[in-house]
Amino acid sequence: MGDLVTRLREIVAKARNIRESIRFKAATHSIIAFEGVIEEALQRLDQDSSLAATFYSPLFNPNQLQAWLRTKDIEARNADILVQNFLEAGVEIRNASLAFQGNEGAPVICFFFRASDYADPFLASLKKCMGCRQEAVLSVPVPSEYGSPGQLHQLFEYQHLFLHYARARGNPAIKFVAAEGAEVEAWTIMLRKSRGTTTQVFIPPGEPFDVRFQVSPVGTGIAVHWKWPFIGRNYLSGFLVWFKAESDPPESWKYILHPSSPSRFPLPAPGRRYLFKVSASSFLGSGPCSPVTSWDYLIPQMQQRSMYPSDFLPISNYLQPSVLDGVISNGALKPAWYLKAKGKLSRPGEPSLYEIVALDVMRDPDSRTAKCEIHFEEIHEEREEKVIILLGATGAGKSTLVNALFNQFYGVQREDPFRLVLIPDTEREKPKAQSQTSWITAYTFPWQEGCEAPYNLTVVDTPGFGVTKGLMEDNSTMTQLHKLFAKKKAEGLSHINGIGFVLQASNARLTPTDEYIIDSILSVFGKDVVNNIYLMITFADTKTPPVLQAATEGKVPFVDFFCFNNSALFAPNEESKSWDYQFSSMFWKLGRKHFYDFFLKFQKSKPVSVQLSNQVLRERQAHEVTIQGIQTRIQDANMTTGVVGNLKLTSPHP
Repeated sequence: MGDLVTRLREIVAKARNIRESIRFKAATHSIIAFEGVIEEALQRLDQDSSLAATFYSPLFNPNQLQAWLRTKDIEARNADILVQNFLEAGVEIRNASLAFQGNEGAPVICFFFRASDYADPFLASLKKCMGCRQEAVLSVPVPSEYGSPGQLHQLFEYQHLFLHYARARGNPAIKFVAAEGAEVEAWTIMLRKSRGTTTQVFIPPGEPFDVRFQVSPVGTGIAVHWKWPFIGRNYLSGFLVWFKAESDPPESWKYILHPSSPSRFPLPAPGRRYLFKVSASSFLGSGPCSPVTSWDYLIPQMQQRSMYPSDFLPISNYLQPSVLDGVISNGALKPAWYLKAKGKLSRPGEPSLYEIVALDVMRDPDSRTAKCEIHFEEIHEEREEKVIILLGATGAGKSTLVNALFNQFYGVQREDPFRLVLIPDTEREKPKAQSQTSWITAYTFPWQEGCEAPYNLTVVDTPGFGVTKGLMEDNSTMTQLHKLFAKKKAEGLSHINGIGFVLQASNARLTPTDEYIIDSILSVFGKDVVNNIYLMITFADTKTPPVLQAATEGKVPFVDFFCFNNSALFAPNEESKSWDYQFSSMFWKLGRKHFYDFFLKFQKSKPVSVQLSNQVLRERQAHEVTIQGIQTRIQDANMTTGVVGNLKLTSPHP
């Protein structure tokens, strides 16, 4: 018991140190309650040492306590940083119920947030356990927005914009405040323009981007173009186009107001470099500026004007690099380029890799299931949702196929200087026999103008079958699917449109694992899904893949097959005459054609309800429990028979 008491005291001391280091005390209430529970446990252990066994059980284990405390430490420190950012910018922090009181009717904009302390199921279970009510404690703490990287990034991004306007004081009449309350849902920004008026959501506009230029064919002026900001675009009233000669002092920036892109200027004097930047204008004042872009007026540009029939001549070759290739017909940014602009550069090069954060809709550590969604400003709920589940053996290339689907769906081209990475390969060092995916994750790709398919696409990535843990782990995959189907519609899946059976092209015959997968599909989904099975053949070349004949001979039901070689996805795209470039170019074209065919044919797929499949999975679980019980009884009976037999052999003869 001494070791247990020592560990609990260490946990209490660590909790106290964390609490004392946090300046924002509202973020430490749960840590204080946690200390109280552990101190009560120590008192009980001191009075009755027989309770030690309870604290080593899953209900009250020091390892679980430390895991919870680590999570709370991260959340509390992030909440503390958020609050200190407000205070350093001179923003008053109020109680949520008093956010708009006072100020003599002046406009007030309030950033509502909640502390990291909200109803915590882990802590609640601990308290119930101390009350002798045997409640299961969560094995993994559930993070709040302060512990989720995607939500945390978005939270601080919105705060950064809010504080920009608070510091700039573009509209001196506005009072900027922040308000904390337990009842607040994550965070939101509300504006009250005057006393007596209703409050409304107001998202401060972010910075415009992609500033570029065109020159008129007669040499009389230039047009400055830009893209609207990603954040708060529905709340801006216009734009400020700033300009000055590079040689002029920093304070000499001038601006003109313009309702939208483009803005036209008289042509400056030749031989000088001019600087431009653009900011959004709103009720709050001027927002953050785009990066400064320079323009040189060069005589050779004007000598080429007769080549262009349009009103303004494209001269981007003489300017800073732009993404003119990344726009669609209406001038909006292509979805792939939009995601690239929001992504995090993880590997520079040709192509560069950008990690894209998929925001959690649902994440359940107990069942190892998650549902994530790619974030866009515009949502098209009227678009039909198509759902495909990818199943296959370990190493078949499911997770890489998800990445390829992601890039192709949002229109990444071979010549584009970047690729999008949805699933970072963070487990490359694991033995190859181990599946790199242990969770079932549903990724929703919302449709945007410029996508390769006219629907919202949800791709479900699953663990590989046939891992080193064997049949029990394979059964667990089907159990995980059951848990995902059982979630409410927003967090789970109500239907599927297809099952992608992922197979390696070179397999001349189906492996026992492949046969087990197709048996599992048919036993769970039944005949309803026979017309929704697609063979997704990976590592393919231009020849007919051997695995296609193997699938036909093995009587695998499928409606169509598609061939991919995703080695071309991240291959260098600098044009050359090398064999590597020629092969990767060939594989890209092969994959492009099959992805196009897949998107087209998948559009015609009929939805299959998962309600019956869910019932089958529940019945299977019940049968497995029954079988395990029978096996236990048989083992007990065999042991009893063996003991009796040994007694007979060793008993003395009369």
